[in-house]
Amino acid sequence: ASLAFARALAPHPHRRLAVRPTALREHLTRGRAVLPGGFSGEAPEERWVTQPLDHFDPSDVVAADAWKSVREAFDSSDETTRHLRFDGSFSSPRAGRTWRQRWFANDAFFDRARFHGTGTNTETLPDPVVFLCVGGEGPGFDPDVVVTGGAHCALAARLAQTLFEKKKGGALLVALEHRFYGASQPTGDLTTESLRYLTSDQALADAARFVLEVTEVFGLAKSEASSGDETGGDASFFPSSPEKSPPTFPPTKKALVSRASHQRASFPRVVAFGGSYPGMLAGWLRLKYPHLIVAAVASSAPVRASLDMPGYDAVVGEALAETDIGGSETCLWVVALAFGEVSSLMRSYDGRRTLEEMFHVCGRSVPERTNDDSQSRGSRMDKQSSEYSYPLELPENRAEFFAALTEVFPAQSNDPACDRSANAACDIGGACAIMTNFSSEFLLQDRSPSGRARAKDQSLLNLAATARAAFGDDRCVDCDHSKNVRFLNVTALPNDTRRDYDGDRAWFWQTCVEFGFYQTCSDARCPFYSVEVPMNGSRLFVHTTNDDATPLSLAFFTKPCASVFGLDLESVVFPAANRSNFKTGGITPGGSRIMYPSGSVDPWRSNSFTPELAGSVPHRTERAVKKTLPALMVSGASHHAWTHPPLETDQESVVKARAAIASQVEKWLEETDVTSEEGRVVEA
Repeated sequence: ASLAFARALAPHPHRRLAVRPTALREHLTRGRAVLPGGFSGEAPEERWVTQPLDHFDPSDVVAADAWKSVREAFDSSDETTRHLRFDGSFSSPRAGRTWRQRWFANDAFFDRARFHGTGTNTETLPDPVVFLCVGGEGPGFDPDVVVTGGAHCALAARLAQTLFEKKKGGALLVALEHRFYGASQPTGDLTTESLRYLTSDQALADAARFVLEVTEVFGLAKSEASSGDETGGDASFFPSSPEKSPPTFPPTKKALVSRASHQRASFPRVVAFGGSYPGMLAGWLRLKYPHLIVAAVASSAPVRASLDMPGYDAVVGEALAETDIGGSETCLWVVALAFGEVSSLMRSYDGRRTLEEMFHVCGRSVPERTNDDSQSRGSRMDKQSSEYSYPLELPENRAEFFAALTEVFPAQSNDPACDRSANAACDIGGACAIMTNFSSEFLLQDRSPSGRARAKDQSLLNLAATARAAFGDDRCVDCDHSKNVRFLNVTALPNDTRRDYDGDRAWFWQTCVEFGFYQTCSDARCPFYSVEVPMNGSRLFVHTTNDDATPLSLAFFTKPCASVFGLDLESVVFPAANRSNFKTGGITPGGSRIMYPSGSVDPWRSNSFTPELAGSVPHRTERAVKKTLPALMVSGASHHAWTHPPLETDQESVVKARAAIASQVEKWLEETDVTSEEGRVVEA
């Protein structure tokens, strides 16, 4: 069986999915995976929760019409159909202020009888456990996300089953789709006016409000007050009529504790799970809503936003040299040598023609010769059209070409068990095998000028061979920048957003207004675009400051933010990452009970909270941080590989990581169980 991936953060976010190398394209698209033993029941039903369009505009949240709509959504005696009673969708932000968000639930491994507040008044039972799978960018959820867990939450699904089998009550598994992705479309379009409601803050508020929805639908919150007390009975989070005041959380002390009995109230213990951007959200949920979320597992979560992200390609360079996954110092050196040759050829007209032919660039066609030689090189170079016979004459296309070649090396999607017979460059080991395939080992050691020249020539040929393997013999290298931008300009949604929408425009919007994450090569460890490559064994490379030779610049990445969305670069795009870090803490987050696992060959770890940063968190000792915000580095692992459904071919480090994460979550559940001995002595 092959590993099925779901959407993950994509490098070079403006590039459309169709132009990616095969391994990365598979990594970025949704796949199905089934737990060992499968699932014999029917697929979980599609559920809907009504959400405010804007959680932070009080005139919308508390408006009478909005609360009337909410009441209609939940005013039903039939719990199983409450979520289907109201269709709050609308075609524009002005046509209504609520919308419907899709979610799924699975209680197959949830023993209600073992928990306080689920049909029992026994004070000695613990509060219910809910595992929340946080949705993110990319394709929508499949219903089996709460069965197998998919590529982001398989760990949560397995742990729920394990806790159930251990007679610990298991967990209710729920998954919430992210606004503006999949079927969860608040406005019915992707216009810039609509996308202003697409932010991580709004998504976090969606998730927080969703916790109350799950609590209500499954009856997970109870107070132990007597029925005669006005504060007793079931905890109600929605008013019984629109005239009543809106619900508040946390409930007041009067509402939670009976004046007669002073017995405690029950509220579910929710643990958030996610990988990549959903991992960021999972951690921030615990940070921002600690009264609702008791713990979080933020896998491969680049919590530090950064306008430019030089660390990404630097980690790719380190991965090329990691022997545990088939890399080597020689591979890293040859890659740098090859890209040095690409940079050199890109500077001349004839060199660009060589690159177009050698790498099978899409759109290249040689015009017929005529007696009239008026079509000079200069006039050909000046023609600004991506359909031109020579694609690399456009500077933007040169940048796309470099981006395509860097994606050939699959550090982010590295799977050592991939099928090299189908794609010889499907992992770092395969790509390095092609790159270091020299006719003579002597070429790698010869330091003479002639030997160096032959090594450069061979490295370039090997890079072309690696690219052919990565893209497939039947595909050309598409470096048409204008097509990528035109694709981002599409504001209409497809008829079936569950299957036919990948979320590219929505995610590019988020990079422009919140995160950046634009992969530049300004770090000396980056092996791409070098103008001077030291001898084999060095991991530091000399880069040029010439924009023509270093096309993947911030200007290249951020210009579409202005042309596609009309955003002002100086006031909106450039400060966006700093604004985000100010709200969340960035690379040194606060909070507690948040676990941050990262893979050592995952390029996104450069912006993640990793073990060596434990001493950098303000106001805490390193020892305290390691206890409350444990970080784990998974050796040889790629982007949240441990969150995928398990396979027999999984790396040993990934198997151990799953066990370590499960153990930590179980420990936190013990700490938050006030009926247990440990829960009585541990502070919340």
